[in-house]
Amino acid sequence: MAPCRHRVAATADMLGTPDVPAYQEACLAARLTRLRVLGWPLALRLAQACAQLEQWPAAEAAYLRALPYTEEKHGMTDRRVLELWEHVAAARLRQQKYAAAAADYAHLLSMQGVLHGRDAVELIPTAEALAKAHVFLRDFGAAKAELTRAHEIAAARYGKDDRRTKRIFLTRKALPLIEKIDAIAEQTRIEMLEGLSEAQVDQFCECLRVMERNGLEISEKVPESA
Repeated sequence: MAPCRHRVAATADMLGTPDVPAYQEACLAARLTRLRVLGWPLALRLAQACAQLEQWPAAEAAYLRALPYTEEKHGMTDRRVLELWEHVAAARLRQQKYAAAAADYAHLLSMQGVLHGRDAVELIPTAEALAKAHVFLRDFGAAKAELTRAHEIAAARYGKDDRRTKRIFLTRKALPLIEKIDAIAEQTRIEMLEGLSEAQVDQFCECLRVMERNGLEISEKVPESA
């Protein structure tokens, strides 16, 4: 059994029904309905393992199960809560639930605005993800509005001529290409992470986030004439 399947099975054992394949959506959903407050950490672990297995319906259900308790414990604008919403939106986008994903990203933008400020650079990836969901919904006006938001935030932070400010707006003709690129990117991600544990991947991502923050702080200290 692959490591991530083993983690799903181990979590399922703790939830009480080890005789049923843990990666099947139906039995995972059934187990999740029996979780109580003390079970939300298991739901989170289950969601992470299911996401690695690309079992997106089960991952979505598990993330949603963990959300209320995480919000109650840490508050709706806590970083951990926002990360859960991001995972929920991504899982729905994978399932082509574009309207639900768009609503999630819009909610996430609102919460990030409260936490970081409406013009914070942390909103840029979410605005771009929301634009992508709108493109799939064929709502190109809304998509353009979100890309404009991302552009304006970046321009205010980095300047209009900085490369980080530039955005490309895709039209209807780009949809087949977007879907093809997404499939290739996902397969590449799986192959590149082969052999790495979940803990190693999490640690690596946290290192990248710290390096990004440090880089932004350094760039802010450099005089414009430098």
